[in-house]
This record gives sequence, C-alpha cells and structure tokens, in this order.
Amino acid sequence: MRKLVIIAFCLLFSITLFGCVDLNAIIEPAADSENAVQTEQNHENNNDSSTSETIQEAPRDEEPDSETNNEDENNGTEDWVPGIFPFSFTAQDLYGDTITEESMGERKMFFLHLWGTWCPPCVNEMPDLAEIARKYGDRVGFLGLLDDFSTNPDGAKKILESADMPEFFFNVDARLPELQDLVILVSSGAVPTTVIITSDGRITEQLVGAYGPAYTYVLDHLLETGQ
Repeated sequence: MRKLVIIAFCLLFSITLFGCVDLNAIIEPAADSENAVQTEQNHENNNDSSTSETIQEAPRDEEPDSETNNEDENNGTEDWVPGIFPFSFTAQDLYGDTITEESMGERKMFFLHLWGTWCPPCVNEMPDLAEIARKYGDRVGFLGLLDDFSTNPDGAKKILESADMPEFFFNVDARLPELQDLVILVSSGAVPTTVIITSDGRITEQLVGAYGPAYTYVLDHLLETGQ
C-alpha cells in the first residue's frame, strides 16, 4: 500500500511540472490501450515480414543517380504549397470578432493549441508562444482552443495581453459544438496539448505538455522537411 501511494504521488508531481490533467474532460481520449496493443502487434508483424526478405546490394561499380537523389531530398517540400485551414468553422474570439477557417489566411501548416487559464504551465509558456507566433506567422497559422473561454474570458485576455500575444493568434471556445472535430484532433487528456497540421489536414506532430522555446525546433524541422 505504501508503494502505491509513493507511485501516485510521483505521477502527480511529474504532471504539474510538464502539463495539467484536463480535469474538465473536454473529450475522452479514444481507447488508448487498444490502440497501443494493435500498434505493438502491427510492429511485430512488420518486423517478422522484413526479416524474411532478402536484401540485395547494388553493384558497387554503378554510379548513383544524382537526379533521383535530388528528387528524394526535395520530396515533401517542393510541392508543399500553402493552403487555407482544412476544417470549416465559425466562432467568436475573446474580443467578439468572428473567426473562420479563412481568417488564418493561406499557410503551410497550422498550430492548434489547447489550453486553459487554470493551468499554470499553459500560462507560463504564453510569452514563448507569442514570440513563436511572431516569428512564424507568415508561414504558420495559430489557433488557440480555450477550455474555460466562457467562464474566465477576462482572465484569458489578461494572460494574452501580458504575454503581448499578436492578434493573429486567435483564441476561441473549445467547448463549442461546431469545434469538436478540432478538439478531438488536439485532445490528449491533458493541457496544454498542441497539434500541428498541414493545409491538407495531415497531422505532423502532437505535443503534450508545455514546450516553451522548444516549439521552434519542431517548427523548423517541419518547415524544412515538410514531414
């Protein structure tokens, strides 16, 4: 019994350092355990099939095709053109302005950020998010999904204004029924959670917890490789 209490305390302590448990349970994560089992089985099957295949080496006297190599290096970036946010929606932001998918303009990718004013890691990283939005705003669209939009709008405004958040980092109500498709994408059972998607709706990254300045490394990599 004593060991169980110690383990529970350690888990709770680690969550407070990195992120907050989403106590309001916006969206329950879908059958994580079943997905994990299925993923592990698929991985084992892939390993079994790959080991049974014979790998043939190319003759050493053949020169590599430079044109093919160049195509491989550019794969994913050359044809990766900006587009409009891939989900249609209409919502009011904290200041009463109407926000739609077109409000974020045409961007290579979109940064969806689920947060709440009741979450200390969310609040603490807002100045970093403001700097990141200003740095990447010409290539990345930013949308905040605020958990307690309806219960603490004034508190959210103070947090954003204190962080000097740019106007194009829109924040809307995560609990609106018409936004649930977006919330499902971002929901991990904890806040903050960030999902980065391309203009064609492909999820490129899910980041659970507060990353602060480290978001720049992720965005740099995605913008360079298109992956």
